[in-house]
Amino acid sequence: MSNPFFIFTRTELIYLLVVFLLGIILGATLLNLYLSQQIDRLIYEKNSLENQLEENQKQIENLEKNLEEQKHNFVKSINIKLESDLNKHSQQAVKEKIQNLLSRVPGQEISKIEPLLLRDIINERLINVDDNTFQLHLLYLVLQEDLELYIEVSSR
Repeated sequence: MSNPFFIFTRTELIYLLVVFLLGIILGATLLNLYLSQQIDRLIYEKNSLENQLEENQKQIENLEKNLEEQKHNFVKSINIKLESDLNKHSQQAVKEKIQNLLSRVPGQEISKIEPLLLRDIINERLINVDDNTFQLHLLYLVLQEDLELYIEVSSR
């Protein structure tokens, strides 16, 4: 009478091994799904903060330059409101392109800014983002210390 070392048969060991491996695969898949959402959110926040930092640095430079030259009311910042069906990453990229188009506006004296020129820069403009072309339609703009642009974005 020999005592077997294992209390499980070979088929039971294979079954346990398969269940164990499936558990590992399922756990890794669920962990990947969970972490991918967090990574996506963090990438979006990082890009948003980098754009905001760059925008703020440009504004500070323009404001310091203008403060030395004059004591009039001038544009401090640009707020862009988009009406579109785009995902948050595409909207972020569109806003960044618009900020680049208007990068010289912050720091300018309000009375010297031509609203029609701002309209011509933005309205009906085609921009490329991630191999997609979008058309901007300026709904309205509010010219004050915090310049506000309300823009409709449509796919082209």
